[in-house]
Parts: sequence; structure tokens; C-alpha cells
Amino acid sequence: MIPTHPRSVCVPWSFVLCIFMVFTTPRAAAQIDPIADSTPGTLITRKQNLVYRLFDDGAATAAAPRPLIVFLHGLGEKGTDNQRQVEAHIQPLIDHLGLDPDEHGYLVVPQSQNGWWQGESVGDLAQFLIQDERLHIDPERVYVTGLSAGGHGTYASIAESPETFAAGVPLSAPQNKPAAPGCAQRPMWLIHGDNDGKVGHGHSLGIKALIEQHGGTPRYTEVAGQGHGGWANVYRENPHYVGHFVGGDPNDPPTTGLYDWLYSQSLDASQRPAPLAPGESVSIDLGYFNNNQNPDNETLAPDDRGRTWANVVRFHAHAFDSRLAGSANGTPTALSLYFPEGFLGHFGSGTTGGVLVPDSAGFDGMFMGSRNGHDEALGLSAPMVIGGLTPGATYEIAIYGSANGTDGNRGRLNRYTIGNEWRDLDTADNTDREAIFEEVTADAAGKITVYVGVSPEGSARYAQVNALRIERLDGQPNRPMLREGRSMLVDFGAPSVVTPAVDDRNRHWNNVTDTHGAPQRPALENAVDDTGAATGVRIDITDPFEGRNGAGVNTSGPYPISAQRDTLWAGKHAGHDAGLASPAAIRIGGLEPGGEYLLRIFASRKGADGALDRLTRYEVDGQVRDFDVTDNTDTTVDFASVFADAQGSLDVHVSVSPLGTGRFCYLGGIQLTAIALD
Repeated sequence: MIPTHPRSVCVPWSFVLCIFMVFTTPRAAAQIDPIADSTPGTLITRKQNLVYRLFDDGAATAAAPRPLIVFLHGLGEKGTDNQRQVEAHIQPLIDHLGLDPDEHGYLVVPQSQNGWWQGESVGDLAQFLIQDERLHIDPERVYVTGLSAGGHGTYASIAESPETFAAGVPLSAPQNKPAAPGCAQRPMWLIHGDNDGKVGHGHSLGIKALIEQHGGTPRYTEVAGQGHGGWANVYRENPHYVGHFVGGDPNDPPTTGLYDWLYSQSLDASQRPAPLAPGESVSIDLGYFNNNQNPDNETLAPDDRGRTWANVVRFHAHAFDSRLAGSANGTPTALSLYFPEGFLGHFGSGTTGGVLVPDSAGFDGMFMGSRNGHDEALGLSAPMVIGGLTPGATYEIAIYGSANGTDGNRGRLNRYTIGNEWRDLDTADNTDREAIFEEVTADAAGKITVYVGVSPEGSARYAQVNALRIERLDGQPNRPMLREGRSMLVDFGAPSVVTPAVDDRNRHWNNVTDTHGAPQRPALENAVDDTGAATGVRIDITDPFEGRNGAGVNTSGPYPISAQRDTLWAGKHAGHDAGLASPAAIRIGGLEPGGEYLLRIFASRKGADGALDRLTRYEVDGQVRDFDVTDNTDTTVDFASVFADAQGSLDVHVSVSPLGTGRFCYLGGIQLTAIALD
């Protein structure tokens, strides 16, 4: 993750310390310049847009990481100039963390436009810096402190981001009653003047009592004679301000030093957000906020497959979301999503009724490109940085995109790129396809970057992303399989009308031309999915067809002409009754036992059979569909939820329908999509 400005802008505090030690005495100590010696940055979070200044600890290393303190200012320093918040009250804090040889560390000072704070956003800022591979922050020792309204934000930060902060120090803070239960779970040191005429010290006494009611043991220091101020003396460790206290955890060291006390607090691994374990996944809905007009923009409840979704709603440059919820139980994980350059915007014209994601995830998304056309759009892409992964671990990345229509026949062929690999996905009216990267390795910083843009193979001017799924693979079986979200396409029919290996929509195909099966000779073995990856799936003809024909419609629809034109057929010329007695069947094997699939069947035969219809019956997993294939150009027979048996097989029965008058039945093509695999 890259700060707004190069890190070299910020002079490391270790360098400042060396100059200080050589050319000054303690009495003549020069202050660190709060502007020149800090790095400015910007972060857009779900609830709050922040600018900040980072004071870098240049002495920190990967082997010896240093703590991070987040300081939150009060109402007097609100704004967007990214300067005022470091120019008042905290020079002793800046100097101590920059110059003390034993207690140096990182300091970040965000600025709030209205002076108030969202605790979740403050936690996101800390996580963003923790995941910056150029910094060496100790994730066990991250602290938050603030004065006045910033003290109120300190309570909120501890309560809303307990996975991030090890301790909090609010100064002269208005009490934050809803935060009390969360603050009871972390060490707190409350400091307040007894002569505060703006925010009376009763605020601190009140929340202290609430924290104690919830089992907490906060420290409390009441500063005699102090009004609403004196905060620099706290960070200077003036004994009148920090040299005494009541309460506190009896297990804490008895020190009255502010920094000694802070640095003695830490979060162990069980208290911090964990990376994904093998087999765990995170599903992310990208798009709009919920609002009064559209309360279902976000995917909040578990979907019909039991997945809990994270929601990312900011598309701007420097947008960041962390601690994304895992699909198994909704608990926060270490995963984050960062947009260093941003998308053009949101959109709400995705196709609903899909089988891979709930409507709330498929309806809206984020887009990139140019209204000026394909050529200009080719030069644009939106990087998405997935962070908080395990360095060197392997992941499957599945990307879902969908938008209504073809944008005036320009098409919507998108290209998603990770490293040297890319996947093209036609997102026009998409309901059942994903771009899937089967095995991607996280880099040394625990990150994977996905680029979203238009494909040079098409003419689209916009690219879309509606949903994202990240699953950790290492430690899982690595056998070929039809993976979740992937489709297998098979053209059944004459050998003279086979579908090319890759169609004009970049989908990979399989062909079956056999009409009779044999136990040792499957009609199709180790089929490929729509991206060309081996699946291990086989097809056997378990009840033979009578023949093949190429007399279907000579037009494309959901599938290319070659797949729609030919079929395998069964039945009898003798008539309807004879046809009823001559069914056919195929068995799709090599599937995940108990796995859930979507099966789409296509068949077409040009023209009527005299006065007879061509009503064909398809039966799969106990479900029955009847369909007249006469002159069909664009209709598929869909089995939305069928399950492989204990052997990983799915039987498809094809017969003349007893509800019609026809004598023949037809199978032209199938599209099998893995929906949910155990």
C-alpha cells in the first residue's frame, strides 16, 4: 500500500536523533518540525475521509518493529489543511517518540473535517499503516490517544476497533457511553482536569464507572486546578499530570510514566484479526451504500448458501477497507481491500437473478473506463490491492462482473489481470460466470493486486466489478476439478459441426460426437472449464442415442452457431409411442460429491416434424422439464439447483415427452456451473 507521497519526503526520526545527540545538549534540544519532518497522506474509509501526517521511525526494522501511536485532535484543529492538527498541543509527543532512544516509535496524526471521529475509520488508518511493507510497525503495540473530541474518538476507536488497539488514553474527553463495554476489554488511562469548565471531569468519572460496571479496570488521573487544556504537559510526562492515578489493573507495572505504561500493553495473536486459514474464504460485495431509497444495496445477512459478505462502498483513490469478514462465521479477518488509484464510480445496473451471487451483490458494482470509447478506455485500469494475506500462501481469486445490456452494441468484454495472467469475462447480462484465477501466490508483503479494465479483444468502453471472492488454497487438495463459480461447456452433435476450442467470447469448449457409450471409453474425459483449465470431469453415455444431426437453427444465441446447430437425438421414426420407449441418458462424473450445480441445456431442430411437435423431456436429480426445441434460438432449459451424488455423478435423462406428440428428443449442448462445493 502506497502513501500519497513517497516515503522519502519524511526524514526518519533516527536521523533527527543522531543530529540532535551530536550538536545539542538536553537543555537545548531542538524540536522536530511537525511539517517538514512528517509525511502527508490521504485515506478514504467507509465512514470518514481522512488526511494525516505520519512521523516515521526510521530505526525500525522487520526484526525489530516499533509501536504506533495514533493521536486524535479536538474541535480546535478540525479542517482539511493537514497541518493544524500537528501544530498544537502535541509537540512533546512528537519530540518524545522521535528523539527518545528507548521509547521511539511511529506517530500518525489524522485530521477530521468536522472534528469528530469514527472509531472504525481510525482503526482502518492504523491497519493501513500496519500493512505498509515499507514500515515496520509492531501490530501488537498500537495505541490511540486524543484530547477533548479526540478523547471521545479514543473511546470509539477502542470500542469499534478492538482488534487493532492495545490501549487508549483519552484526555479531557466527553463521555461516550455506548463505547463503555468495548473499553472495558482494553487498558485505559483517563486524564481530566478538575477545573474543566467546558467538559467537566464528571464525564470521565461517569464513563470510568460504566467501564468498571462492565468488568474493566481503567486508570484515572484528576489534575488539580487544570481547566480544559494542559495536554502538552501530559505528553511531556509532567508529574503533576501523570505522576499519580487511582484504579488500574493490579497486574500493570506501577509506573507513572505515560509511555512506559502504554508500551507495557500489547495484543496477543488471538486478539488481532487473523489471516485466512486453508479452506477459508471472504466474499466481498462492491457497490453502493444502503440508503432509505435502496435498503438492499449491501449484502448484510448471510445469503442462501450461508456466506457472510463484506461490503466495500468507497470507489475513490486511496479508499481502504480492513478487517473484512470471513464467510464462515462473519468474524473479522486480517484481509483488506485498497484502491490506490480508484474507479470512476458506482453503478446500479447489474443483472439480478444470478446463481453465483445474491441480487444485492449482483445489482451494483464499480466501473472503470472512458465514455470517449474503447481506445481511450484501453489505457485505463483500476488496481485493487488485496492485503492482509499470508506471504507465500496460494489463493483462488474469483471476480464477478455484470451490467445490463451491451452498451449500444459495444459489448462488455472485461479483462482482469494478476501479474502475468489475465482472464476475459463478458459481463453483459451476466448471471452465471466469473473470472477465476485458480492459484495466485501472495507476495512477501502478503498482497495480491488485481487490475480491472476493458479487454483489447473487444470494443467495450467500461469494465465492471460487482463481487470478489478470495479463498486460501494451500493445504487443500490440488486435484483438477470444476471449481466453484466455473462453468463447463459441452457441444453434443455431428463431428462435422464441432465448436472450436475457444469461441468468439473467449469461452473454452468440449465436444461430444459419440452416440453410444462404452464402459472403458468415456465420450469425454478430463473436460476443460470455460477458461481452459482441466476439471477431471468425464461424460459417459449410459443410454445410447439413435444418431446425430446438424439441422438446428443456423444462428448464434447464448452459444455459438456450431453449438446451436447440431444435436444428438433419440426416439423412433415409427411414431410417438415408439419414441417414448427409446430414451437416452448421459452421466457427468468427476464432480464434487454433494456439490451444488446449475445445469443449462440447449437443443434446437429447425422446422416442425409435420404435424408433430418436438417436445423433449429432461430429467436431472429428480427435477423434470419439458421443452419444445422447434426453431429454438435463445432458450435454455435450466436446472438451478442440482446435486452430485455420493460418487460425484449427475445423471441427465433425455426422452420424448409423454405430454406431447413428438417422436424424437434432442440434446445439443450443456453448460454446467459449480455453485457450492463442500
